[in-house]
Amino acid sequence: MIVSFVVKDWDCPTGTTRTVAWAEATDVEPVPALKNVATATGVAYNEDGESLCLFDAELSGLKSNVRYHYRPEGGAETFSFVADPERAGGNTYALLADFGIENDLSGE
Repeated sequence: MIVSFVVKDWDCPTGTTRTVAWAEATDVEPVPALKNVATATGVAYNEDGESLCLFDAELSGLKSNVRYHYRPEGGAETFSFVADPERAGGNTYALLADFGIENDLSGE
């Protein structure tokens, strides 16, 4: 499973790394200790004086149909997902992004 996240940063050369902490969810506590760590490698995008880093981290050893929590390094928020069920053939992709744009200019 690949998790991707975007960091708005002024000094973000391609190849920059950050970590992602993650763990299997439990019924005992809302967010368990995030004891596993994966390294995320960044790719920089620079436009109009703004710099964004897109990071991808591969979380391995996940169990099918199990909920996991993860938090990118430096992040205050913890996210969750359910690992894909095992099935024959095909891949499933989901892309989510929030670039913090206050007004949507896509219709112009």
